[in-house]
Amino acid sequence: MCLISFRLSIKTVRYARIRRMAIVRVPVEPTVLEWAIKRSQREDYLREKIPNLDAWLSGDRQPTWRQLEDFAKKAYVASGYLFLKEPPEESTPIPDFRTFDDRTPSEISPNLRDTIYICQRRQDWYRRYAIQNGYETLDFVGSVPRDASPIYAAHSIRDVLGISDEWLEKLTNWQAYRRALISKVEDTGVLIMVSGIVKGNTQRKLDLLEFRGFAIPDEYAPVIFVNGADSYEAQLFTIAHELAHIWSGQEGLSEPDNVHIPQHQSEAWCNLVASEVLTPNETLWDLIPRGADPIESVNAVQNRFKVSRLVALRGLLASDMLPPPLFDEPYERERLRALRERQRQSGGTYYPTQMMRVGRRFANAIIPSALSGETLYLDALNLLEIKNVRTMKMLYGKLKDSAK
Repeated sequence: MCLISFRLSIKTVRYARIRRMAIVRVPVEPTVLEWAIKRSQREDYLREKIPNLDAWLSGDRQPTWRQLEDFAKKAYVASGYLFLKEPPEESTPIPDFRTFDDRTPSEISPNLRDTIYICQRRQDWYRRYAIQNGYETLDFVGSVPRDASPIYAAHSIRDVLGISDEWLEKLTNWQAYRRALISKVEDTGVLIMVSGIVKGNTQRKLDLLEFRGFAIPDEYAPVIFVNGADSYEAQLFTIAHELAHIWSGQEGLSEPDNVHIPQHQSEAWCNLVASEVLTPNETLWDLIPRGADPIESVNAVQNRFKVSRLVALRGLLASDMLPPPLFDEPYERERLRALRERQRQSGGTYYPTQMMRVGRRFANAIIPSALSGETLYLDALNLLEIKNVRTMKMLYGKLKDSAK
């Protein structure tokens, strides 16, 4: 063996020894791992992707740093939790108004939990921003008692948003109504976000069977989140429903299937308010002739109020013009059709979609703050769910162009 080969062999052996010495096993409590697995709601996936998981759970083997980080990423859990001596007590971030037959409402998925957390972080940032810039509090937040008439609450919402017959006449259809309603909501000071994925990750899709939306009232930064996995037609009603939560000052998760009378009184009240906002009962009764077939009158309701067929059917149900036995079949048929159409549609171009995910009002506040140095780039990128500053600047340019 020549001298050079010998020296290379010595270096290779030393490097291998250093690598073996650098492998550090991390002691993790099996009960904490079990908690993380259950919390993830993807046990089968974890067992498939983590070869030594059973050995970790039995205590026969401990993971390396890299293995533990990989597990945390796949389990959708912050790695810091895995160093605890016992499982943490993790409550639902906001009140839960959902009801299920086969599981307790407190069992929410990591996707939903992380969505609530990111919305709360955006709210915290915007609240500080609003106070620092001398914004006034929003008087409509919590302005309506929860025992108030749904008609009274709906009139208040319509007045603040500026929903009038003259405004409706300028709209062509429910698609235009949805876009215009989101703009009106943002103009009042409400942060509204519509997304079907978590943290910009297309692999983490929100489950429509778990929730349709939620609201987090605040006098400076109220937040409405709408599950973007739902059909555009149904989102119109969800926005109105969450507005009712903002007006009552009651935060919470809304039921995934709240068509009929929900078990929670608050949800039932918000449904009535939403129907009154979109299809006022008094006008509805004037529109439909006595004795007319309500199903055949759906088109008239759509044309008069510029709402989707789903919303028109819900309005007829809320007004007692359409009894539940006659409502269920056409509504379910229309709901499935709308969902199939939504699934066939692409996610759209990146920048308009991202504007909807984080909300125009929020983006228009945090991006200039970051560019001026008032907010750290890293904080802004995390809250915007954007990977780099160049993309953030491009998004801001698109925002300014769309406002012209």
